[in-house]
Amino acid sequence: FPVTIFGIASGYEYEIVPTTTTPTGVGTASATATVFGGGTLTASTTYDLYIRTDCGAGGFSNWVGPYTFTTSPPPPANDDCANAIAVTCAGTPVSGTTVNSTLDFNYVNAGAGGSNTTERGVWYSLAGDDQQYTFNTCSAVTYVSRLSVYSGTCGALVPIAGNDDDNTCTTAGLSSSITFNAYLGTTYYIYRDWE
Repeated sequence: FPVTIFGIASGYEYEIVPTTTTPTGVGTASATATVFGGGTLTASTTYDLYIRTDCGAGGFSNWVGPYTFTTSPPPPANDDCANAIAVTCAGTPVSGTTVNSTLDFNYVNAGAGGSNTTERGVWYSLAGDDQQYTFNTCSAVTYVSRLSVYSGTCGALVPIAGNDDDNTCTTAGLSSSITFNAYLGTTYYIYRDWE
């Protein structure tokens, strides 16, 4: 949550409190007024930010604020590869969401495009059993999706295949479909992201 204040100052103090809480008047020092860490904030919570200038020997300016903001909701449980949701061959659609997913630094382009500085998505895992599997997002018609499949481990993913904009889905240009052989003894990681 950036706040920029112009002028000459030797520093700043800020205080972030839940909107229903009265500020204490005791701030946290900051060398700049552009970016504040804010400490650990709770997801989906409304806060008030107060800030004042450290005028050096002249003391502090008056507090200004509140600047009210709400933190983002938490990401999905399977936002990180280490928390991949296990799926089986049941053929039943797997429900889930990529809403509030975060940048995924584990992502490796497996043929679907993108990079680990741009992709936001969720992870699923599958224990190989010498069967062929098809995963698709053909029923997800509200946004463009990508699918990628990997073996290896979350810290060392090995790309198997990827797909972006499969034309066999009725929502051609939006959905993805990927088919691969899942060999016994291998764990596969399926990454579903949105563009």
